[in-house]
Amino acid sequence: MKTKHYLFLISFLPLTLATKAQTYHPFPTGNASWQVARCFYFYPPGWYDEHLIETTGEDTVINGKTYTKLFYTNHHAPGTDFDTIYPTVFIGGMREADKKIYFVSDYLCLDTFERCVYDFNATDVGESIYTQFLSPGSQVQVQHIVTGIDSVLIGSDYHRVLQLTDENFYTYEEWIEGMGSNYGLIYATFWMVTDNSYDLICFSENKVNEFLNPNPGFGFCQAPFPPVECDSLATGVQVLYENNPLIYPNPVSSRIVIDASGKNTPDEFDLRDVSGRIVLSGMLSKSFDNKATISLNKLNNGIYLITLYSNHIPITTCKVMKKE
Repeated sequence: MKTKHYLFLISFLPLTLATKAQTYHPFPTGNASWQVARCFYFYPPGWYDEHLIETTGEDTVINGKTYTKLFYTNHHAPGTDFDTIYPTVFIGGMREADKKIYFVSDYLCLDTFERCVYDFNATDVGESIYTQFLSPGSQVQVQHIVTGIDSVLIGSDYHRVLQLTDENFYTYEEWIEGMGSNYGLIYATFWMVTDNSYDLICFSENKVNEFLNPNPGFGFCQAPFPPVECDSLATGVQVLYENNPLIYPNPVSSRIVIDASGKNTPDEFDLRDVSGRIVLSGMLSKSFDNKATISLNKLNNGIYLITLYSNHIPITTCKVMKKE
């Protein structure tokens, strides 16, 4: 009887593993973020851009349909002399219906046509999926062939993974239910249109890091490669995205300027080092043109996080590099 009992347990184990990801996981509509590393073929060694795509729980109506708002921040060339974090912008909307994920993005596509970028209805290896990608002037349907079906742990739940190739078996891509492509949420099927490489680094939901990519491709990156970690862009304070104050220059040698001419006018700030310790804080004294300056002369060279507040509410945060 013992032998039969153990055989039952062994035969039951694969069934248990296989059922882990049978529950479909929809895409988030609340607070979530996707951190992506982008490398250009002409970038010097060690250079990359960090893209942050976010949802905040806000909706928008486009062409009579309701979408979850998408926001985008570009951190250009982190750690270099050209290190710059550009203002966060609204780039469009995402909605889900029948396990298909639709996007509208005038920012990416220069039009307001809806595109089906993901379809998670495939159930068998060998099936073909036809979807679109977010690029100007294209509404072509691209064929994807399912080469495998797997699962991956996202937070505390297993999510189904579709392993895909193109009709010529030239490219490889993975789509994860509830999260999107291993290239990044808005970069699915981008092997069709780009001479850059895109790699999802981190996925966070409700400011909790739930997935760290164990094997980014870094196709056009040159060593040293981008760090595989979730940084403050993905886990920092929530940003109010419209008309945020501009912070410049960055890098800075002595003084930074806060241009608060937008509607989100800050009145105080704090500056933290990479350990999270506040090294400088105070009220902002603005000039007639709504600009304020902060002296960093007494600080050592390095990376800092500056947070601006309005009536004690954080309205934006970004990295600042002090470099004399």
